Amino acid sequence: MKTIWENLGEQIRTWTNTAAEKAGEITKTAATKAEELSKVGRLKVDIYQLQRERGRLHADLGRIAYQILDGQKKGVLEDQPGVKDLHDRIAGLSRQIADKEREIEQASQMEEPAQEPAEAATARPATKPAAKPAATKKAASKAAPPKTAKKSAGTAKKATSGPRKPAAKKTTKTAQTTKK
Repeated sequence: MKTIWENLGEQIRTWTNTAAEKAGEITKTAATKAEELSKVGRLKVDIYQLQRERGRLHADLGRIAYQILDGQKKGVLEDQPGVKDLHDRIAGLSRQIADKEREIEQASQMEEPAQEPAEAATARPATKPAAKPAATKKAASKAAPPKTAKKSAGTAKKATSGPRKPAAKKTTKTAQTTKK
């Protein structure tokens, strides 16, 4: 017959072995996730650089087009030296960007954990709040709270920052200008 200490020792050993196995699985999962995220990050940086280069090429092409429109150069845009090369380079960069975006989509699909359907079944579904119908001005003014709030007699003057100046009367000025 085993003693209490021997049973406790066995239970602790099995618990530590189980914990070590789970920690190893979690570490592997975290490493895989980190690798996938770094790959997506590198692809996004590449896309950004390609987009900047494409923007520079568009600017060069636009400069040539502007010079033609402004009369600094004669002829048709397609006949200008370097335009065909700019067009081909822009098209190539656009293809590279599209390829990188597809790679990101593929990497994102691989990131989804295998246990997500089970989690989704237990989690509450995300719902958007219902859109409010557009209100007319009349409906909005009826629903709006009154602009002036009731104040007690002792706090009425404390709410203002200083004495108010009387508003200038526009009717008297216009009446005076029309008489002259």
